[in-house]
Amino acid sequence: MEESSLEKQIDSIEKKLDEVIVEVHRKRSTGFIDFLTAVLLSLATVGSAWCAFQSSLWDGIQTFKLMDAHQAGRIASQKEVEAYQVKTMNAILLMQYIDYAKAGNKELADFYFSRFEPLLKEVTLEWLKMDPFNNVNAPNSPMKLDSYKLDEEKEYSEEMSRYIKELENANEANHNSDSYLMLTVIFAAVLFFGGIASTLRSNLMRNASIFLSAVIFIISLVILFSMPVAPFIR
Repeated sequence: MEESSLEKQIDSIEKKLDEVIVEVHRKRSTGFIDFLTAVLLSLATVGSAWCAFQSSLWDGIQTFKLMDAHQAGRIASQKEVEAYQVKTMNAILLMQYIDYAKAGNKELADFYFSRFEPLLKEVTLEWLKMDPFNNVNAPNSPMKLDSYKLDEEKEYSEEMSRYIKELENANEANHNSDSYLMLTVIFAAVLFFGGIASTLRSNLMRNASIFLSAVIFIISLVILFSMPVAPFIR
């Protein structure tokens, strides 16, 4: 009887020891998962803050690029008007010169020629060498020659190119800002699923929530490292 009672006590003690060991392992496992969850949530918080910061910087860059584009567009319009005015004046002087030259009035022809700007004089002399009054293949006007390119027209082309380039840069900055904003939302999903894990009683549901949070975090991290970093605006 005593031996039977002793065996029961030993069995009871062993069961209690087993229960203690299982509980210790469970707490260690839970503690490790809680540690990983805390690290995951911390990194997600940092990632979300970084994305919000980058989105704000790209918004600022977009604003400045749009300002540069509008400035270039304004200058291009101004140069286009100036080129039109210069061409109109040159055309009037050129018509007078040609009329008096064809009429044989050398004095008035030379008078109008002396009023030509240097570029118009240069292309007119080039045009006269083609014998335009007898050569049907010659251009109708020296202003049709490829060498007749006003400085205002060159500046117009340069400013239009800058206008297009700055618009493209502004659109790119807007795209980057939107992408970082999207990542901020995705990191918020990481925080949500990681945060509710501690409130779930079922180990399966808790582990599933943490796993989903980790998967979203990894995907977000891959996208984040592929994004361009905005320079600081000074």
